[in-house]
Amino acid sequence: MLVKMLTIMMSTVLITAIATAQPVDTIAQLQQIATPYTTSVQTYTQKLHQHLDKDIQQQLHILYKAESKLLNRLQQTDSSKTKLAIPDYQTYVNNIQTKAKALTSSNNLNNYIPQLDSVHTSLKFLDTKKITNQLHTKDALKSVTDLQNKFQYAGAIQQVLKDKQQQYKQLLSTYTNIPNQLQKRLNKYTEKIYYYKQQIQEYKDELNNPEKLQQKAMSILRELPAFQTFMRKNSFLSSIFLTENPTDINDPSLAGLQRRTVVEAQIQNQIAGGGPNAQNMVQQNIQQAKEELSKLKDKLQQQGEAADLDMPNFKPNTQKTKSFFNRLEYGFNLQNTGGNSLLPNMSDIAITVGYKLNDKSVMGIGTSYKLGLGTGLDNIKLTGEGISLRSYIDYKLKGTFYISGDYEKQYLQRFDNMRTAFNNIHAWQQSGLIGISKIQKLGKKRKAKLQLLYDFLYQQNNAAQKPIVFRVGYFFN
Repeated sequence: MLVKMLTIMMSTVLITAIATAQPVDTIAQLQQIATPYTTSVQTYTQKLHQHLDKDIQQQLHILYKAESKLLNRLQQTDSSKTKLAIPDYQTYVNNIQTKAKALTSSNNLNNYIPQLDSVHTSLKFLDTKKITNQLHTKDALKSVTDLQNKFQYAGAIQQVLKDKQQQYKQLLSTYTNIPNQLQKRLNKYTEKIYYYKQQIQEYKDELNNPEKLQQKAMSILRELPAFQTFMRKNSFLSSIFLTENPTDINDPSLAGLQRRTVVEAQIQNQIAGGGPNAQNMVQQNIQQAKEELSKLKDKLQQQGEAADLDMPNFKPNTQKTKSFFNRLEYGFNLQNTGGNSLLPNMSDIAITVGYKLNDKSVMGIGTSYKLGLGTGLDNIKLTGEGISLRSYIDYKLKGTFYISGDYEKQYLQRFDNMRTAFNNIHAWQQSGLIGISKIQKLGKKRKAKLQLLYDFLYQQNNAAQKPIVFRVGYFFN
């Protein structure tokens, strides 16, 4: 009997050990990249924190100017309706910061960022298990926490601005007929608030594309049962849906929030009691609810009550909040030209850089090298037949079709070096191209471009160039 009991106990211990054991190779991999991972996280979050802080200050300056113009117009229209004085810039910023800090909460679900939560929890796990240098881990943890707090602060500023916008809207509602200039100033102010929100969202979206080292570290961590358990108990989002020890959550901001298991049980009970067609009925009801919500939003907007920042009364330019370099697109294109009595067969190979003015327009510059291919298959000879400098603009017509314009200066003579071409300025000819482009997406950041253009200046050129130009290109951003 004693032997049997010992056997059962040993078996239980063995099974438990196997169940909780962590793969040796996974731990070894984690130990190899743990220190570089914490260093990478610290550098990345510190850099993002600095850029975010700088942009918040820039946006506040833009908002100050817009609000000052609105207040100035209010006073000019009817000074008796407002006692609001135009503050100096520092007073304006201090007032917003004071109100924002009062609204800031570390447990605000409205500003929850999944990627930051995962990184923060992973660093706490590494610190707890002492897998890497604890000093480095604590420094990285502090950087992530600082960034989380900065996002919370940015979100609180957004709420302050939204409240100010609503106050101005209520003030203007006291007018029987709102003066046009006053309405324009309010619309401009509303537009600046919207772009502030979009600017903050740009930084949040950037967190969704972590570096390769961070991706690898997180993929290794997720393979560890110990980390899975740690994540369930220590991440911010998991604490909301915690099914074990629910009384551990004492955050008053989460009071009354039903947990996932409760909601799932209620839904399953409702579906089970509805018979075999219950699933279809639920889907139909959800679709009907979406349609009714859409109608309600339309009615609110028509009545002027849709003051929420998510429903702007203008068409936003999604490029406006992006940095200069994120608005650039790089590409190349190829144009083949048949030979004639003056010129051999040529391939015009160009590289371009475009700047997105808005969601419909791109303006750019480029240069091309004209490579001579000889007079035919029996006489292939590679020669430099010239170069060109070009500027272009593409404007979206509909769908994937754009109207395109291109102005070029071309040097159509053989040359040994670039100095020869630029010293002979009188030999340069000009081309004015206009036509249609079809731009087809090949992925999130890559596109193909087909162009059919007409050169309306071709008769001014000395070389017998053809007026119709067909180009094939590829570009990315």
